[in-house]
Amino acid sequence: QMSRTSDGKKIFYSWTESDSAIVGLKWNIYPDIKWKGFDVTIGKYTARMNATTLDANADQGAYYHYMSNKAVGVSTVCMTMPFTITKNSTLDGSINVDTYFLGDQVCPTNFNISPMMFSFTSCTPTFIKENATNNFSLQSFPNPTNNSTTLIIGLKKADDFEIIVFNSIGEKMTNFKINGQAGSNEFNIDLSQYNSGLYLISIVSDSFTETKKIIKE
Repeated sequence: QMSRTSDGKKIFYSWTESDSAIVGLKWNIYPDIKWKGFDVTIGKYTARMNATTLDANADQGAYYHYMSNKAVGVSTVCMTMPFTITKNSTLDGSINVDTYFLGDQVCPTNFNISPMMFSFTSCTPTFIKENATNNFSLQSFPNPTNNSTTLIIGLKKADDFEIIVFNSIGEKMTNFKINGQAGSNEFNIDLSQYNSGLYLISIVSDSFTETKKIIKE
């Protein structure tokens, strides 16, 4: 998952990972939230950080985590990165879960690792100028929204696709199957009947997949 400071000068990414010394080679059964930051103004990274290691409710139990899309604070001083995790003690999906909040801190002095430098010998690098989804573009507005949001899906050629709305824990709320036409396809998604919070709107076809985060206030 990705995040940033409000001024965009520092970006962050997180993932879940089990300690291989505990679980062996590959099973991610005791996941912690690991995260790193990158300062785009000086081109340096932080070391890998563990957001869960000092929290008894989260340590080796970050099964469903959400990273805030913005850090709390400004990029010139120490900032807090909010996370939540959702789980229950038995890992039984049929019973209620508990949600825990984590606030891990990062400071400007943590951005002290230079990126790795690569050199190429006996080969000529080839760079891809267009990605595999160049038939597709997606915009949404307004976001955040009070009641509804409008999706503008641009297609270079006609393509059937599906719009699926999920809540923040991955439950499907509604879906629409669309016969997409070449050019701009505009759709209004009504969220007025749903509670305030985070929703995920996925656009899925045989040739592309894209997901947008929508905040309903």
